[in-house]
Amino acid sequence: MTEPSVLFVNLRGVPAEDRSALIAARRLGFAVDLVAPSLPAHAHGLIRRFHAADTDDLEQGRLAARALARQAVPDGVLTWGDRGVPLVARIGEDLGLPALSPEAAHRARHKPSMRDAARVTGLVGRHFSIRGRADLEPAIRAVGFPAVLKPAAAAGSMGIFEVRDPAQLQACFDVLSRWLGAAPRAWRGEEEHGELILDEFLDGPEFSVEGWAHSDGVTIAGITDKWTTDPFHLEYQHVHPSGRSEVELTLVRTGTEEVIRALKFEHCAFHLECKLTSRGFRLIEVAARPAGDFIASHLIPLSTGIDFHANCIRVACGRPPVVDAVDPLFAGVRFLLADREGGFDGLAGLVEVLQTGVIDQVFLEVPIGTTVRLPPADYDTQRVAAVLTRGTDHETVLRTLSQAAQHCRPRITDTRAAP
Repeated sequence: MTEPSVLFVNLRGVPAEDRSALIAARRLGFAVDLVAPSLPAHAHGLIRRFHAADTDDLEQGRLAARALARQAVPDGVLTWGDRGVPLVARIGEDLGLPALSPEAAHRARHKPSMRDAARVTGLVGRHFSIRGRADLEPAIRAVGFPAVLKPAAAAGSMGIFEVRDPAQLQACFDVLSRWLGAAPRAWRGEEEHGELILDEFLDGPEFSVEGWAHSDGVTIAGITDKWTTDPFHLEYQHVHPSGRSEVELTLVRTGTEEVIRALKFEHCAFHLECKLTSRGFRLIEVAARPAGDFIASHLIPLSTGIDFHANCIRVACGRPPVVDAVDPLFAGVRFLLADREGGFDGLAGLVEVLQTGVIDQVFLEVPIGTTVRLPPADYDTQRVAAVLTRGTDHETVLRTLSQAAQHCRPRITDTRAAP
């Protein structure tokens, strides 16, 4: 009898998150085949078959998936990051597997199309697609100020600029055009320097919503409170579940369900970001894959006992998620941020923080020795480590994370050449 299997398109590249997904598959009785540019060392022993491919190239990725399927047709196909979403949709179509449609995958990756499709809900702010310098004036007229300028296809809080006047918009347009010119092609738009979007600036507290779209409807696993840096909106703290009132959370749940249905998501996890503004729920964006930042892999299991990644696999195989009612704890993650550029030389105070006994896990986000650069020059290296904790109430988790950030500090050495 053939061993049941699932096909992963890429891993996230964060060892703890990748292993959570791979172990979830094994616990469900699935072997895992992988299509990705490379096989990381931390996945060895958990992958049955691997086929190297440039997964930003849809045809190359589809050929790799077909080659693996000739040996064993998988029960489902899924990905863990944004860049694999279009390829998963095409593989699902090729192999007759439950998957997001190519049209829905495009909406999940292309922010202007996402907002246009969700506009029917009335839960989307003003926005305008910018494909070149000539679009700046029409964008100002359509959106106004303050506004947010960002790439149309990027992810991970990369390239987000608040703009408050035409001169600032022009300057940020130039910066992003140069940045996207050197970015991976999966983040570029159709124009030479990449497509951008100008969004209305939204007030109010920010959340992410984690769940699954499946044949029986939409299931929400929980709502996460989130904090971002000013002014570049780099995410530095998450707590699950949210500590907001039930009235507010009902608005978030209802808005999320409306948006997911409008976008016609199916057979996938989703990670939706939103704000509760003075006018109610407003969509920021939504991804057709599970959350990163240890939310899906760690915070939800730590706080609720739900294996989020196992449910991602179930849904990709055409099954409903399994969500048992629990009395949740609260779990949070705080990313430790470098306050200046230089060489990352470890964490001062780490031993003392661990000895408190209230920290569950600490992960390095970048290797020791990494040259740290700050936004907008770089969005990948300022977050050097992550601290995770859980507790019986929201305030305790917040207090623990704040104390950890105060006492566990990144050591940054000056790497500038001596005169």
